[in-house]
Amino acid sequence: MKMFTYLTWILFHVTCINGITRPTNIVLQNNGYMNILVSIHPSVPEDKNLIDDIKDMFKEGSSYLYEATEKRAYFKDVTILVPASWSLTSDTASEVYDNADIEFTTSTYLTSGHTRQTRSYSGCGSPGIRIHFAPELFDTNRSKVYDIDTIGPRGRLLVHEWAHFRWGVYDEYAKDGEQQFYDSPKTGKVVGVACNSNIRGINYRLENGQLVFCRNVDPATGRFPDECRYLPYNRRNTRVSASIMHRVYVPSIKYFCNDDDLDSKRIHNYEAPNKQNRLCGQRSTWSVIQDSPDFKNNNNPPRDIPDTTPTFKVVKAAKTRRVVLALDTSGSMMNDDASNRLRQATADYIHNGISEDTEVGIVSFNHKAKIIHPMTTISSTEDRERIKRSLPQKSGGATSFGNGLKKAIELLTKNGQNATGAEVIILSDGKETSHPKINDVADQIQSSGAIVNIFAFNQETDENLSDTAHSSGGRFYFDNDQDKSTTFSDALFKLRRDPSLNRHESSILMKSDSAVIWKGKELLGSAFVDADIGRNTIFTVLYTTEEPLISITSPTGRVYNSRYPEYKIDHSFNTVRIEIPEIAEIGEWKYSVKVKDKYPQKVTISITSKPLDDQRHPIFIDGGLSSVSMTTFGKVMIWAEVGKGSHPVLGMEVTAIIDRPFAAPTRLTLNDNGAGADITKDDGVYSRYFTQFSGYGRYSVKIEVKDRNGRVHLKKTVLTKLDYPVIDVESGVIIREKRETHLEEFQTRVSRSTIAGNFLHKTRNITLAPLTREELDIDLISPVRITDLAVMKTSHQDKTVVLQWTAPGDDLDSDTAFKYDILMANNAEDMLKKEKSSRILSQEDVMHGNLMAPQEAGIPETFILKIPLTPGLNTSFVFSVRAVDEQGNMGENSNFVTIGFGYVPDFTHSGYQPIEVVTQDPYEPSTTDINVLVGIVGSLAAAILFTIILSLFLHKFVGNDKNILHHNLKTGSVV
Repeated sequence: MKMFTYLTWILFHVTCINGITRPTNIVLQNNGYMNILVSIHPSVPEDKNLIDDIKDMFKEGSSYLYEATEKRAYFKDVTILVPASWSLTSDTASEVYDNADIEFTTSTYLTSGHTRQTRSYSGCGSPGIRIHFAPELFDTNRSKVYDIDTIGPRGRLLVHEWAHFRWGVYDEYAKDGEQQFYDSPKTGKVVGVACNSNIRGINYRLENGQLVFCRNVDPATGRFPDECRYLPYNRRNTRVSASIMHRVYVPSIKYFCNDDDLDSKRIHNYEAPNKQNRLCGQRSTWSVIQDSPDFKNNNNPPRDIPDTTPTFKVVKAAKTRRVVLALDTSGSMMNDDASNRLRQATADYIHNGISEDTEVGIVSFNHKAKIIHPMTTISSTEDRERIKRSLPQKSGGATSFGNGLKKAIELLTKNGQNATGAEVIILSDGKETSHPKINDVADQIQSSGAIVNIFAFNQETDENLSDTAHSSGGRFYFDNDQDKSTTFSDALFKLRRDPSLNRHESSILMKSDSAVIWKGKELLGSAFVDADIGRNTIFTVLYTTEEPLISITSPTGRVYNSRYPEYKIDHSFNTVRIEIPEIAEIGEWKYSVKVKDKYPQKVTISITSKPLDDQRHPIFIDGGLSSVSMTTFGKVMIWAEVGKGSHPVLGMEVTAIIDRPFAAPTRLTLNDNGAGADITKDDGVYSRYFTQFSGYGRYSVKIEVKDRNGRVHLKKTVLTKLDYPVIDVESGVIIREKRETHLEEFQTRVSRSTIAGNFLHKTRNITLAPLTREELDIDLISPVRITDLAVMKTSHQDKTVVLQWTAPGDDLDSDTAFKYDILMANNAEDMLKKEKSSRILSQEDVMHGNLMAPQEAGIPETFILKIPLTPGLNTSFVFSVRAVDEQGNMGENSNFVTIGFGYVPDFTHSGYQPIEVVTQDPYEPSTTDINVLVGIVGSLAAAILFTIILSLFLHKFVGNDKNILHHNLKTGSVV
C-alpha cells in the first residue's frame, strides 16, 4: 500500500532505551551496570532474609555475567526498594514501584504462578519492560526433590532473565506447548530442541510417576508422543559451554551460543525450532547481544576487573504520597480555552484522583511562579473542595517551566521536609517562552529526588519536556484536543494510582468517550459492570459551556439524571458526577448526553469503578509502545496486556485508538495470534504495528478492551512441580516440572480502557507538518517477517509437504501482500548463505495454494508442495517463506522448518485438517481457466448490450438538448 505508509519504517531515536517506554535509569559505564532498581512489592510480607537473598543472587550473577559476556559487563550497583510498612531503617526513596527494573512480588501476580517472568513485548533485540521474581524462588525446600535443587544457582537464573530484559533474546529450549523435537538435516535424526547440537540428554515421559524413555517415534505421526520431553544431562555435558538461554542448571554452561564454526562448544544450532530462532531469524544469542547499544561499535570492550561484587543500597518507599500540581497560567493558555480545560481536569483529579492521607499543594507559573495552596493532607471532602477553589482563574505572561519547577520543589521542601520521592505534576500547553527553561533546572530536579510528570496539550510542545519527565522517573502525556480525544482525562486517571497499591486494588477505568455535540444531538454509549467490580462506580461528565441533559440507565432500567440525589453538579468547573450508591448492578449501563444550548460544545464522559473487595482480581489491562520518539525509516509497535489475577485473558476484542496530527483518529485491532508484531500466541498480550501516519508531530494512543459475545477465556496453568527440570540419569532420579494448561470460559460482559502513551514522529528539520502528497504516495514498507511457519504433514508416498503460516501484510502486519516466495534448501547453512541447494519454488511446485494471491494479514495460509524425492534415499529439507509487496519491498525470510524423508516416518501435526487436492490433466483447461473464459465472454456481451442501449438513448435525446447533456457529463451530474 502507498497511502499513509511513507514513514512506518523509523530509525529509532528513543528517549530512554529502545523497546522500553517506561522510565529506567540503568546505564552501562566502564563495563558496570549502574542504577539497577529492584523493588519488593507491598504484597510481600516483611522478611530480612529476602534482602540478603537478593544481594547473594546479584553477587553470584555479577561474576557469571562477567564471564558470559567475555569480560564486557557486570552488575556494579543495585538499589533495593522495600515497602513503607517494613520496619527496616533506611533512607526514604526517590524511586517508585512503577520504575522498578526487577520486581519481587507474590507468585499470585505472576503468570500461572511462576517464580519468575520477564515482560518483553517489543521483539528481537529490544529490551523488555520488567523482570518479575517471586520470593518463593529462594525457598530451596520448595524447589528440591530428593535433595536436588531443580532450579539451579539463582545468580545464573538472574543472568538468563537479564538477557531477556536487557538485550531482547529468547529461550532456546522448548516450553510446554511448543515443538519438543524436530527432523534434523544435520544429524539425520529426530532430535530434541536445543541451542548447541552437541549437548547430550534423554527423551522421556512420566507415566504414573515413573520414568519411561521415549525411544521410538510414533509411526502414525512421525514424532515422539506429545507427552515426551527432551532434557540435557546435568553432569555429562562436558563437551558444551553454551547456551545460557537453554539450560543454566547444567554446570558446564557458561556462555551464550555464538556463530564461530571453530568453537564446537558454543556454536549456535540454526535448525532448532526454538523461540530464539523463530523470532530472531536464526541468529545466535551472542550476535544479538553484541548488536545491542551496550556493546555495538566496540562499546564496553573486554576489561580485567578484579572484583565484580556489586554495591547495594536499601531504601524505603515513602509512607505518605506527596503531590504538587504545577499549573501553567501564561497567556498562551487562553488559546483554545486551554485554561478552562486545565482547571476542569485538575478539579476532577483533586476530587476523584487523590486518595485519602495524600499531601497536596498547588503552584502556578507563567514567567514567574507562586504558591497558591500550601501542602495539605487530604482527609475529608471539605479538604478537596478547599483546594479546588484555590485553582487559578486568570492567565497572562510568558512561560517558564524552570520557575514553575523550582517553586514546586520549594513547596515540597518547606519546613525542612524532603522532596525525595514526591511527585510534581505539570499541566501546560507545553511551549517554553521564558528563562529559566526546564533544561536550566535539570540538575536541581535530579538532586531533589522529585518525580516529574508532565501533561501537555499543544502539538508544538518542546521535545525536552518528555526527556525531563522520563529522566526523573516520571511520565509524559500529550493531548491534541481533537473532538473525540479523551487523552487528557485518561492520562490524569492513570496518574491517580497510588504507587504503593497494586493494580488489582486500584480504581478501574471502564470507558471514556468524548464528542463535540450540536443542539439536539446526543452522545450515546454504554459500559459493562462485571461481577468483580461495582464498588464506588462513578459517571463523570465534563462539558464546556451549558449543562447538558445527562441520563444514565442501569441494566434493570433504573434511570439516574438531574432529578435524583445521585446527580451532583459543580457549576464552577462544568462537571457532573453521578455516583451509583452501594454496589452497581452487573450488566450494561447506558449513557446519554444531549446538548440543549444552541452552540456546539465538547463533552467527555468517564466511567470508573473499584473491585468489590480486596480478594477480587478483576480483569486488568496495561498498554505501551515500542518507542517514544522516532525519525523516518522505522516502526512502532502498540501492545496491550489483558489478564485476570495471574491468568492471561484470551479472545478479547482489543482496539488501539490513535490520535494523529492533521487527520482524524484511526482505530487498529490488536492481535494475540503469535504473528506479525505479536510474539507469543495466546499469552494475553495483543500487539500490532502502526502504519497509518498522517504527518510529523505527536501521536497519542488509547486502548479499549471488550469481550466477544459475552464470552471470556482464562488461560489457567496448574503446576505440580517446578519450572526448571533436571534429570539426573546417573543417580536414577528424575525431577520434572509438570504443567497442565486449560482454558476456562465464563460468561460476562467486560469494558476496560487505558492510555498506552504517546510518541513523536519527526525529521531532523521538521517536528510539525502534514505529510505531502509525494510522501504519502511513496511505499517503503516491507511485509512483516513470518514467524510461525510450521510443517503440518509430510507424505513420502505422495512426495508432498504441507506448510502453514499466518499471512503477513503489505505494510508490516496490515493489508494484503502481493506474492510469496517459498525457499527450499537441503540444510540450514545453505538457506542462510543462499548457496548450493537453496532455491525459490515456483507455482508449478505448488499443489494447493497460490503464490500470487496471499490472504489478508492475520488469516492462516496452507500450501501443499511437491517435493523432488529420489526413491531409496534418505533426504532432508529446510523451508522458509517471505512475502513481497507490489512495489517489490521484500519481507525477511521466515523462521526455518525442517522435514525428513526416509529416516523417519511421515509426520502429521495434531492440528492438521486434511485438504482435498484435485489433480488435473495439464492439457485440459483448469477451473480457473474456464472461469476466466466465461468472465471474458460475459464482459464482451455486456459491453455490446450497453453500446446498443446507449446508441438508442443518444439517438432519441441528443438531438433535443445536446447542450444540457454535454454540461451534465462534464460536471458529473446525473440526469
